Amino acid sequence: MTRPSYDPDWRQRWAHKIRSADDALKVVRSGQHIFVGSGAASPQFLVERLTARADYLHAAEIIHIMTLGLAPYALSPVKEAFRHNAFFVGPNVREAVTTGEADYTPIFLSEVAGLFRSGRVPLDVALIQVTPPDEHGFCSLGIEAGLSKTAAQKARIVIADAPYWQLFPLDDGERVDCLNAVYVQAAREHGADVIGLREWLCPDRRCAVARDDVVLRPDGVHFMDAGADIAGRWVLGEITRLVLASP
Repeated sequence: MTRPSYDPDWRQRWAHKIRSADDALKVVRSGQHIFVGSGAASPQFLVERLTARADYLHAAEIIHIMTLGLAPYALSPVKEAFRHNAFFVGPNVREAVTTGEADYTPIFLSEVAGLFRSGRVPLDVALIQVTPPDEHGFCSLGIEAGLSKTAAQKARIVIADAPYWQLFPLDDGERVDCLNAVYVQAAREHGADVIGLREWLCPDRRCAVARDDVVLRPDGVHFMDAGADIAGRWVLGEITRLVLASP
C-alpha cells in the first residue's frame, strides 16, 4: 500500500496547537525580538492583541519592513513596552521614527533575510499570516511569501493567524466571485483596464491544472517554473494587446 505524502491524522495530531490570539501571545516576553509579517500580510489581529498586552511587557523589539495597516506598538502610550526597529519606514511608523520613538536600520531589502539566517538579528517570535490548512493540512503564506518564510524558519516560536478561514471558505466560489467583481468595478471606475487572469485560469470556476502538459501551480497556489513562464507570457501578451489598443 502506498503511503500518503501527508499525515492523514493531521487534525488530531496538531489540534493542541490551535489557540486564541490572547492565549498564544502569552509566550511573548519582555526584551524579546518579534517579527511582524510584511505588507498586506501584516497579521493585524495579532498585532492588536499583542499591543493590548503592553502592561505585561517591557522593551520588546518589533521588527519588520513596511506593513500595511495599523502599527499601535509604535505609539507613545506603549513606548515602554515596545520599541520598533524599521528596516523600511512606512507611513504607519514614519512619525515614530521621526520623533525618535522608533529606530530605523538602513538596509537593502534583499539583505534583510540574510540577517535572520545568520543570526545577526535573532528572532524569538514571528507573527505571520497564513491561509487555512487544506484537506491535507498544508498552509500557504498567501500574499507575502518572501521575508515571512525566512522569519518563520528562524524564529524560536511562530504564531500564525489564518484570517481567511471564515471570510473565504475554500468551497465558497460565490463569495470569491463577488469580491473579484468589486475589484473589477473599482478599477474600471478609475479608468483602469483589467486583465482577467481568473477567466484565463478558471473558466466556469474550474481552474486548469496544466497547459500544454505543463503543471501551472505545483502546490495548488503559486505559479512555478515552467508554469510561471506560461502564465507570465499570457499576462505579457494581454498587456501588449492593451498598449496597442490604446489611443
